[in-house]
Order: sequence, then C-alpha cells, then structure tokens
Amino acid sequence: MKIQYKLTKPIVLPAKARVYSFLLSLFLFVGSLVISYTYRPYIYSHHIYDLHLADSFSDLFAVPAMAFFQIATNKDFGKYTIGFHIMIICIFLILYEFLISAITDVYDMIAVIVSGVFTWLILRLAMKKYKHKLEKL
Repeated sequence: MKIQYKLTKPIVLPAKARVYSFLLSLFLFVGSLVISYTYRPYIYSHHIYDLHLADSFSDLFAVPAMAFFQIATNKDFGKYTIGFHIMIICIFLILYEFLISAITDVYDMIAVIVSGVFTWLILRLAMKKYKHKLEKL
C-alpha cells in the first residue's frame, strides 16, 4: 500500500481563506498564552491535579496554530495532503521536546500527537465539506 502525501491536483486557497487562517492561528497562539499565564498558576497554587492539562495546553494549541499559520503563509501548502503537513508539525514539536526543551515530558508528546490527530480530522472534514465554498471566496 502506497501512502499518498502529494496531491494530484493542488488546492489553491484564495486570499480571504489565507487571512482567516492567519487570524485563527493568531487567536490560538494568544489563547495558548492566556491559558498558560492564568490557568497554570491557578492549578499550581491550589494543588489541583488536572491530568497534566496545565502543562500540556501549549502543546495542545501548538499543532492547530502552526497548521493554520502554515496554511496562511505557505504557497505550497496545497501541493501536499493535510496529513503530511500535520505529521511534519508533530515531528518538529516532538523533536523540539527532545533536543531543545530543558525538560522532556512524555505528556507533552502525547498532547502533540492527540492534537495532531484532532487537527487532521477537523481540517480534513472542513476541506471536504467546504471545498465548493473555498473556491468561491
């Protein structure tokens, strides 16, 4: 079985869709910062066990934020499948966790993989459902 990572007919997103993708990426990035600076200190100060969500929120938001940023800024985004792009983002974030991060946390890597799967599902469903509307933008 051959895995398809390159599209036979590239998807060209209109400028309006790219702007929306950039704004959504920015919203996810800012949301991640807000949660990190408000939720994490609250959880730590009250000694609440939240299944490591306070530590992993930034990783949960990182994959969709990077995916939407890549959609907005990369002209070659439509040449490859959504799964290929998200796989590259997940590999980058896991390598970052091993090589650059001071603390290697397994829960962060799990959060990256879970976020990657959900981002892939949501983008794949959105592209199927709204493909005809994207062409009209």
